[in-house]
Amino acid sequence: MGPYEPPPDPPPSYPGASAAVPPPPDAPPPYWQAAPPPRRSSHLGLIIAAVAVVLVLVAGVGGYVVVGLAYAQSRLNSASSSYNTVVDHLNAMNDTINSVKTQINTGAVTGSTGTSLQQNKSLADQFVSSSQTAQSQIATDDASLASADSSLKENQWLTPLSRDQLNHASARIGHARAALAAAKTITADYVQIGVFFQALYATAIDLDTLGTMSQSSDLTGAAAADVTLKADVAKAIQLDKAPGLPPEMDAALVEIQSLATDFAQLLNAAAANNATAAQSAYAALQADVAKVQAADFSGIGTEIDNFYQPLIDQYNSEVDQANQG
Repeated sequence: MGPYEPPPDPPPSYPGASAAVPPPPDAPPPYWQAAPPPRRSSHLGLIIAAVAVVLVLVAGVGGYVVVGLAYAQSRLNSASSSYNTVVDHLNAMNDTINSVKTQINTGAVTGSTGTSLQQNKSLADQFVSSSQTAQSQIATDDASLASADSSLKENQWLTPLSRDQLNHASARIGHARAALAAAKTITADYVQIGVFFQALYATAIDLDTLGTMSQSSDLTGAAAADVTLKADVAKAIQLDKAPGLPPEMDAALVEIQSLATDFAQLLNAAAANNATAAQSAYAALQADVAKVQAADFSGIGTEIDNFYQPLIDQYNSEVDQANQG
């Protein structure tokens, strides 16, 4: 029998004592070593924060859409107002654009009565006045449409959902501006040709007055009428290159100018009692009268119409396209 060995000491049972023997694997940890409970509040906070971010984004997108649509509508309303105003002016301008046939009487210049010639001159006066008024309105309207079109293209990042409507409004404005550009060219030409016809009918009135005074043997009145005729026909010759006038017009006016010159020479020869000079001036004057009376102005109207009709058609086409949709 070997020596006596006492049994091992039991493991300490008080807190803080060193365990000589590890606890069994399935044994629960001592109460003082228990794991803390999970922190549920931290996960819940993350979820709430994520939901808040989503709500902010949704609200932001919704606000962007609402603001964008409202902004686009305000631009469309403003552009529509400017466009409608200009269309009203274009409608009123149609009478002027199409008045070359009604306010420019290209019929007989010689052989007409003083009353009819004065009526024709009055029509030419109205033609010039309405064309000048239209030019001023065209400049104002074009500036208005340019501003409206520019506003439709501002802040495009804000208006993608309304882009089709904005582009459509811009296209209509583009056609309206093209119509105004055509009208600007037409009315500028109309002023030139209208001023010419003012001078032409003033010349015709002078010529009629000269014939009346001569037939009544009023040499003083005839001399005064001849001075006025020289001034008016010289002015008409300076203006006879207006757009749409045929070259034959200049030749006819030169004949009238020669008549006025030869008539003055006849008067001077008569006043000087120079029979030879008087006979020569009289023969030249008779030739001048024959040429002036033979002048054919009947085709002038057709040539003017042929010149302006393509421009008028272009104007009307742009107006029609602007009014579509």
